Amino acid sequence: MALLHKIGQVLTTDLTKDLKFKKNHAEDLQQTTFIDQLKKRRSIYVLGKRVHLSQVYLAELIQYAVWTCLADAGLGASLQHYNPSIDADISKVFEIPKHWLLRAQLVFGSIEEKAAEKEHYKDEERFMIYA
Repeated sequence: MALLHKIGQVLTTDLTKDLKFKKNHAEDLQQTTFIDQLKKRRSIYVLGKRVHLSQVYLAELIQYAVWTCLADAGLGASLQHYNPSIDADISKVFEIPKHWLLRAQLVFGSIEEKAAEKEHYKDEERFMIYA
Protein backbone atom coordinates (compact mmCIF):
# COMPACT_ATOMS: atom_id res chain seq x y z
CA MET A 1 0.00 0.00 0.00
CA ALA A 2 2.91 2.32 0.72
CA LEU A 3 4.10 1.83 -2.86
CA LEU A 4 0.72 2.86 -4.29
CA HIS A 5 0.71 5.91 -2.01
CA LYS A 6 4.20 6.86 -3.21
CA ILE A 7 3.23 6.40 -6.88
CA GLY A 8 0.14 8.53 -6.24
CA GLN A 9 2.34 11.29 -4.82
CA VAL A 10 4.55 11.24 -7.92
CA LEU A 11 1.62 11.34 -10.32
CA THR A 12 -0.39 14.01 -8.46
CA THR A 13 2.35 16.39 -7.35
CA ASP A 14 1.36 19.94 -8.21
CA LEU A 15 4.17 21.18 -10.45
CA THR A 16 2.39 24.34 -11.51
CA LYS A 17 -1.03 25.90 -11.23
CA ASP A 18 -1.26 25.71 -15.03
CA LEU A 19 -1.71 21.96 -14.83
CA LYS A 20 -4.81 22.09 -12.60
CA PHE A 21 -8.06 21.38 -14.41
CA LYS A 22 -11.51 22.35 -13.23
CA LYS A 23 -14.04 19.55 -13.17
CA ASN A 24 -16.58 19.93 -15.91
CA HIS A 25 -19.43 17.45 -16.24
CA ALA A 26 -19.41 17.78 -20.03
CA GLU A 27 -15.72 16.77 -20.10
CA ASP A 28 -16.50 13.72 -17.96
CA LEU A 29 -18.81 12.49 -20.70
CA GLN A 30 -16.24 13.02 -23.43
CA GLN A 31 -12.94 11.34 -22.62
CA THR A 32 -9.87 13.30 -23.68
CA THR A 33 -6.19 12.63 -23.25
CA PHE A 34 -4.04 14.58 -20.83
CA ILE A 35 -2.23 16.24 -23.75
CA ASP A 36 -5.55 17.33 -25.30
CA GLN A 37 -6.52 18.93 -22.00
CA LEU A 38 -3.18 20.74 -21.86
CA LYS A 39 -3.66 22.06 -25.40
CA LYS A 40 -6.98 23.65 -24.38
CA ARG A 41 -5.26 25.89 -21.84
CA ARG A 42 -3.92 29.19 -23.09
CA SER A 43 -1.13 29.34 -20.48
CA ILE A 44 0.25 26.00 -21.63
CA TYR A 45 1.85 27.69 -24.64
CA VAL A 46 4.10 29.67 -22.27
CA LEU A 47 4.90 26.51 -20.31
CA GLY A 48 5.57 24.62 -23.55
CA LYS A 49 8.33 27.05 -24.47
CA ARG A 50 10.17 26.08 -21.29
CA VAL A 51 9.30 22.37 -21.09
CA HIS A 52 9.02 19.88 -23.94
CA LEU A 53 5.55 18.35 -23.58
CA SER A 54 5.25 15.59 -26.13
CA GLN A 55 3.23 12.50 -25.21
CA VAL A 56 6.25 10.25 -25.49
CA TYR A 57 8.36 12.49 -23.26
CA LEU A 58 5.67 12.65 -20.56
CA ALA A 59 5.22 8.88 -20.70
CA GLU A 60 8.96 8.38 -20.26
CA LEU A 61 9.03 10.69 -17.24
CA ILE A 62 6.14 8.84 -15.61
CA GLN A 63 7.70 5.43 -16.37
CA TYR A 64 10.98 6.56 -14.81
CA ALA A 65 9.22 7.96 -11.72
CA VAL A 66 7.23 4.75 -11.19
CA TRP A 67 10.30 2.58 -11.80
CA THR A 68 12.24 4.64 -9.23
CA CYS A 69 9.45 4.18 -6.66
CA LEU A 70 9.44 0.44 -7.30
CA ALA A 71 13.23 0.23 -6.89
CA ASP A 72 13.00 2.29 -3.69
CA ALA A 73 10.48 -0.26 -2.37
CA GLY A 74 12.89 -3.12 -3.17
CA LEU A 75 11.03 -4.38 -6.23
CA GLY A 76 12.53 -5.27 -9.60
CA ALA A 77 11.03 -4.08 -12.88
CA SER A 78 11.31 -4.69 -16.60
CA LEU A 79 9.94 -2.25 -19.17
CA GLN A 80 8.56 -4.12 -22.20
CA HIS A 81 7.77 -2.04 -25.31
CA TYR A 82 4.87 -3.02 -27.53
CA ASN A 83 4.93 -3.67 -31.25
CA PRO A 84 2.04 -1.74 -32.89
CA SER A 85 1.00 -4.84 -34.84
CA ILE A 86 -0.40 -6.45 -31.65
CA ASP A 87 -2.21 -3.38 -30.26
CA ALA A 88 -5.68 -4.51 -31.36
CA ASP A 89 -5.30 -7.99 -29.84
CA ILE A 90 -3.91 -6.64 -26.55
CA SER A 91 -6.73 -4.07 -26.37
CA LYS A 92 -9.34 -6.83 -26.75
CA VAL A 93 -7.79 -9.21 -24.21
CA PHE A 94 -7.36 -6.59 -21.48
CA GLU A 95 -10.42 -4.48 -22.44
CA ILE A 96 -8.32 -1.34 -22.90
CA PRO A 97 -10.21 1.77 -24.14
CA LYS A 98 -9.65 2.46 -27.86
CA HIS A 99 -8.41 6.02 -27.25
CA TRP A 100 -5.45 4.73 -25.19
CA LEU A 101 -2.08 4.33 -26.90
CA LEU A 102 -0.16 1.18 -26.04
CA ARG A 103 3.50 2.08 -25.66
CA ALA A 104 4.93 -0.22 -23.01
CA GLN A 105 4.20 -2.46 -20.05
CA LEU A 106 6.14 -2.19 -16.80
CA VAL A 107 6.29 -5.67 -15.30
CA PHE A 108 7.37 -5.66 -11.66
CA GLY A 109 7.75 -8.02 -8.72
CA SER A 110 10.12 -9.34 -6.09
CA ILE A 111 13.81 -9.75 -6.94
CA GLU A 112 14.42 -13.51 -6.74
CA GLU A 113 18.07 -13.45 -7.80
CA LYS A 114 20.68 -10.93 -8.81
CA ALA A 115 20.76 -10.11 -12.53
CA ALA A 116 23.52 -11.89 -14.44
CA GLU A 117 26.40 -9.84 -15.76
CA LYS A 118 26.01 -8.87 -19.40
CA GLU A 119 28.65 -9.90 -21.85
CA HIS A 120 30.25 -6.82 -23.39
CA TYR A 121 31.80 -6.99 -26.83
CA LYS A 122 34.70 -4.88 -27.97
CA ASP A 123 33.77 -1.91 -30.16
CA GLU A 124 35.72 -3.46 -33.04
CA GLU A 125 33.38 -6.47 -32.94
CA ARG A 126 30.15 -4.47 -32.57
CA PHE A 127 30.76 -1.74 -35.13
CA MET A 128 31.97 -2.32 -38.65
CA ILE A 129 32.89 0.38 -41.11
CA TYR A 130 32.81 -0.34 -44.82
CA ALA A 131 34.46 2.24 -46.99
